[in-house]
Amino acid sequence: MGYIMKKTKPIIVAFSGKALAGKDSSANFLAEILHNKGKRVLRLGYGDDVKFVAALYIEQPFNVSRESLADNMFKKNKQSRDKWIDLGNSIRKKNPNFWCNRAIEIVDIIGENYDYVLSTDCRYENEIIAWENAGYNVLTVRVNRPNFDNELTKKQSEDESETSLDNYDFDCLITNSKDLNALKNEVNKGLGWLS
Repeated sequence: MGYIMKKTKPIIVAFSGKALAGKDSSANFLAEILHNKGKRVLRLGYGDDVKFVAALYIEQPFNVSRESLADNMFKKNKQSRDKWIDLGNSIRKKNPNFWCNRAIEIVDIIGENYDYVLSTDCRYENEIIAWENAGYNVLTVRVNRPNFDNELTKKQSEDESETSLDNYDFDCLITNSKDLNALKNEVNKGLGWLS
């Protein structure tokens, strides 16, 4: 009988914050830090899946190729954000864990190839709980950007997707108050201990 190596699950780092707070930039900086330590990192976002579903299955005109849809899928404007919020919320009402379960399924399949998974847009407590219930260790990170106008409409800024984790007790708080170099230093100070 041969030796069977136990597969290990990656650590999930769940980034939360308001729109344009710096979640993606913080995840990019952490990915760089971890990569420089020889760690394998996967970045994913629930919003990517929402935009994909919206572009491919809901907004797809009959005369547009899938390639051009992919090119335009991530172009942001206030109308697109409203559609994404509405789609995400309507599906979440039917199945609160739909978006996070899709991410968990992906990581369950390919996660053994990674040391860390950086979830760049955690917006609900059930998303954190779903990872934990699936047997993953989760480190929660809140990125705050004080005194910054992200130009969301009143409806968008008051949506549950923007507010549901406002009072959550995060493992790490990162303040994005200056420029990208200062944010990189904040990420290194708050998360540079990861190895």
